[in-house]
Amino acid sequence: MAVSDTRAVARRSRAGQLPFVGTLRSMVRFFADGRAPLLPKLVLGAAVAYLVLPIDLLPDAIPVVGWLDDLGVVGVAWTIFKRYLTAWEDE
Repeated sequence: MAVSDTRAVARRSRAGQLPFVGTLRSMVRFFADGRAPLLPKLVLGAAVAYLVLPIDLLPDAIPVVGWLDDLGVVGVAWTIFKRYLTAWEDE
């Protein structure tokens, strides 16, 4: 296989990546960077804790409504985190 063929295969494999892989890599770098702001890290951590801990505003035992509050918390936390992540990447 020629060098140009190898590069074409590498480009195709990168283009076929799942969309969240790049975001996941950025998140890992963001959390590892000591200069990144603490607030978005805490917000995302609090959202994960809210999902994992059994204490909820609306209990998950209520079939649909109980899951919607979890979805809302995760949505708001992700929106806040993504704004900071995008600003951090643009620096």
